[in-house]
Amino acid sequence: YYFLEDRPGIYYHTHNVFIEALLEWGAVGALLFLGILSHFFIYAVRKLPQAFRVRNTSWIMAASITLLLTLNALTDGIYFLLFPSFFLVTAFAGFLAQSAGNARIEANKT
Repeated sequence: YYFLEDRPGIYYHTHNVFIEALLEWGAVGALLFLGILSHFFIYAVRKLPQAFRVRNTSWIMAASITLLLTLNALTDGIYFLLFPSFFLVTAFAGFLAQSAGNARIEANKT
């Protein structure tokens, strides 16, 4: 992302995270990125009713942050800014911690 000296205020940015991934990482990288987001989305849709039943607020907040940032990334370059990226990494850490906790509980049952 660079500014043109002869035209101040004009810069190149797609304002869409999927098109940006395609342009920067190519087809393979964009498919990998889309695959990871799709995996988390499908996992969240399946897990959401259970999270509401047991009132797992940390998981619900992590899912909400990820969903809202991803929806916002369709019209803005939100993933390229530091503060939203921090929230996204924190949300993914919440997902991973919850998954690891569930795996430990399942392992202890057997």
